[in-house]
Amino acid sequence: MPWKNGGGTTREIFRYPETGEWNFRISIAQVNQSGPFSIFNGFMRHLLLLTGKGMVLHSETGDYIMDTPLVPYTFSGEISIDAELISGPNTDFNVFWNQALYECSIEVIDNPIEKNIVLGASEFCYIYTVADDQCLCLNDIAQEIEIKANSIFIHLKTIS
Repeated sequence: MPWKNGGGTTREIFRYPETGEWNFRISIAQVNQSGPFSIFNGFMRHLLLLTGKGMVLHSETGDYIMDTPLVPYTFSGEISIDAELISGPNTDFNVFWNQALYECSIEVIDNPIEKNIVLGASEFCYIYTVADDQCLCLNDIAQEIEIKANSIFIHLKTIS
């Protein structure tokens, strides 16, 4: 999906709900030029560099240099951010969640592991494997899962 400002494209990996306005979304963005981020009022974001030299994120709270792949940067979607590419296009991984509805944590899995996952009915986890470009969604389970190296583990919990 091309951006309104023409600076890149977004590919949705997962969204909830599937139709209409979403409250949770995982996506991959191809950032082709420097420019402002879209504002997402009421949302929080996790952002990770997948490929490229990175970018400097300028905001009223200061600058953040995002130049190391798979290092999460978490920020409010309400903050005005201007991204300055360091050297050419980047690909990044995005997680958006409605902060009034969910709590969301993220963990990068560097080495293959067996992880015991216990999730209630109001909890979800998403495992995105970078090398395979695949996302696994789990809910209401208790089991051990093998997670490949260079995976992104997202835990989403509904706020009661």
